[in-house]
Amino acid sequence: AADSLRVLSILMGDEGNWPESESLAQEVLAIRRQRLGSEHPLVAASLADDAWAASHQGKWDRVKSLQREVLAMQCKLYGTQHPFYLASLGNLCSTLERLGKFTELEKLLDEQLTPAFKKQPACANLLVLRAGLLSRQERWREAIDDAALALEYQPANPDRYHMLAPLLAIAHQQPAYEQLCRTIITHFANTTNVYVADRMAKDC
Repeated sequence: AADSLRVLSILMGDEGNWPESESLAQEVLAIRRQRLGSEHPLVAASLADDAWAASHQGKWDRVKSLQREVLAMQCKLYGTQHPFYLASLGNLCSTLERLGKFTELEKLLDEQLTPAFKKQPACANLLVLRAGLLSRQERWREAIDDAALALEYQPANPDRYHMLAPLLAIAHQQPAYEQLCRTIITHFANTTNVYVADRMAKDC
């Protein structure tokens, strides 16, 4: 019954009927909590569905609360370096940014980006989020450190160059900027993607 109601909730969302989608998502959540307990992957998924429907109605404080509950549950279920947990963490970070909760966002990212975790490529997307947050505060050198490490872990991603290049320029780190430009040319000179070519040309 819960699975069928979830399908219906998704269909309601696809049709733009988000209040009905949210109501159905909450019904699914209640059934799964009753059947599966308070700490189960399907319960976490239902919380995420509820948050998704709420976000399409601008209920951002409720979204934040639901996402924090998802995160706490996934931490117990999977640990803090599992892809599910990291995806949920990214969702919560986006919500905090939308709400302007920058102090709370920085604290959350600092807690996750421990020295040990920063040695693992899985941290790259969180580094990008923090680099963006630091840039808002004009903390250029700290932002550069995070952006450069993210690029090291994802050297094929043009977005990583696109973040680092202007940071190096605004911080007047000309030798590092020029070296990055040479790297961009090496990696992307023959790209057939017009969007990537345009971005990389502007970065140089």
